[in-house]
Amino acid sequence: FLLCFLAAIFAHLGVSYLCSSVVMEILSSYSARWGFLNRWALRGRRRCICMCFAFACWVLGSNYFALHEIAHEAKYAVPLQGILVFAGSSFAILWILLATVVDFCSLAVDAYAMEIVTTHELEGLVAVFNVLAAVIRRAGMLIELPLVVAAQTSLLVILLAVSFVMSDPTSMASADKLAVCWAACTVLLTVGLFSAAADVNVKLARLPALL
Repeated sequence: FLLCFLAAIFAHLGVSYLCSSVVMEILSSYSARWGFLNRWALRGRRRCICMCFAFACWVLGSNYFALHEIAHEAKYAVPLQGILVFAGSSFAILWILLATVVDFCSLAVDAYAMEIVTTHELEGLVAVFNVLAAVIRRAGMLIELPLVVAAQTSLLVILLAVSFVMSDPTSMASADKLAVCWAACTVLLTVGLFSAAADVNVKLARLPALL
């Protein structure tokens, strides 16, 4: 639970860092100028719906653990439940913000590639590409630190879950099963983020040749 609390603190700091930056306003104005603001918002809503469902499952599991596993120590039930809910909500918001920035980069590259294919004049495309590269570079700098923190925290959670499984796989308590499920969800979310970021790098690398 100490690891869970520390993970929640790191996730909360990452959310605060992302929300306090003015880069999100720059990304919004850029997406509105290039006409993919609605698609960006639609992707964000889809991710929020999926994450709300996952967070509801996490809260139900946390409630079960707090009410059944430590029923003999009722004074710890509410604090531990609060820590679990705080950790789940912090990670959910952090993942949504990181995925939103990655989605912006992907849509921005797609919009510029469409502009290259459909335009009748090549004048000014190089300057627009420089602006695109600068915006994506600024977005990457914005999510670099929170993404590294999320990845390192996920690694610690995975190692903790593996230690639970390797210690005695035949007698896993509900708390151990909850930790393993959290580690599995964290792995899927982290791998999904890095995969989406890798797709953006591949798309961006193809633009100079296309131009």
